[in-house]
Amino acid sequence: METIFPMDRWDEIRRFMEKNYWSHLPILDRRIFEWQFQADLNGGRANVGTVWEGGRLIGMLGYMPVDIFWGDVETTRRGAWTANWVVDEDHRGDAGWLMLRQVGEMFDVTLGIGGKPETLKISKHLGWAVYPHIPRFLAILNKEAAASVAGSNLPDVTSVSIPNTAPVLQFLEDEGDYQPDWRHYPHMNHGTVRSYEHLKRQYIDHPIFRHFILIEGPPERPSLCVFRMQLAYDGEVSVRTGRVVEFFHPMDEVGKDGGLTLMLNVLAHLRDQGCAYLDIHHCNDLSIATLRRAGWIEEPAARQTLPGRVCPIDRNHRTTNLIIYADQANPPVPLSSLFVTGGDGDEDRAAMHPDLLAPKQPGITIKTGA
Repeated sequence: METIFPMDRWDEIRRFMEKNYWSHLPILDRRIFEWQFQADLNGGRANVGTVWEGGRLIGMLGYMPVDIFWGDVETTRRGAWTANWVVDEDHRGDAGWLMLRQVGEMFDVTLGIGGKPETLKISKHLGWAVYPHIPRFLAILNKEAAASVAGSNLPDVTSVSIPNTAPVLQFLEDEGDYQPDWRHYPHMNHGTVRSYEHLKRQYIDHPIFRHFILIEGPPERPSLCVFRMQLAYDGEVSVRTGRVVEFFHPMDEVGKDGGLTLMLNVLAHLRDQGCAYLDIHHCNDLSIATLRRAGWIEEPAARQTLPGRVCPIDRNHRTTNLIIYADQANPPVPLSSLFVTGGDGDEDRAAMHPDLLAPKQPGITIKTGA
């Protein structure tokens, strides 16, 4: 397997993806492909492993290197999130396995999120830890509007109770306002390091979505929330919704209260913006406890309460899974002790090419320029 992909061969990999994917997927846009696989950091070469046979591309597996905590918050390790594992049908039993094994061995910890059933099966056979379901939580801000997106009544859910006061918002605008001392966050000792550089690349510089980053507290121990807004639509419905992709706070009681204050301000702000509901995927016990204090409810794993894919609305039930490969010195841990959200990897991705998506969305949401 070749572990890096030169972008001067873009046309070859684009044709390969077109053959194996729906032609309107955003990853077929070169600008998005280069951003996701960090070609700008590698002199025009993308972090994509490829396998060739007789000069013909037969398989690809992208990966996004990250700094990661694995066991403590004072030592960073080499980690990576995988994405876009695509193999010609005739080679899934050889080239597909080879790529997954080799990328897994390149890093101390390798993770993947939102894999297909076949991916989970092969990963488990190769020794990866498989977590079938990352919990999804919902904050209902307008039950009637949310029900219109669900396509049915919501008898078993209640709206969040938020004080009817103007939210106090502090947006992250400067790196100096965000200098976390990770010793205040020992519960984040198994997950991507949420440094300013990571937040900037993953969210501020995102080529499609416009994210908002709110903080609460001093620079060395902030609470943080990253969210975006999106329009849920089909032929009959057009409703604004929101998605939280990051939420964390310090572990002590002051931090828990700061995290609650921040989340209540986020909910009040999005209520005032006319959002019907928000969702977040999160597995860490401490953050989940604060979400529950703020009125979030957990969606049952076996059925979907509200659509997660809304551009356009897709009411099919889906779960978000996780796979992890760690070397023998860094074994996987229980799901509730991991710090993984729906913003990790490429899980929170657009459903279609931005040129098709933008006309359906409010201007605050989609970046249509370069």
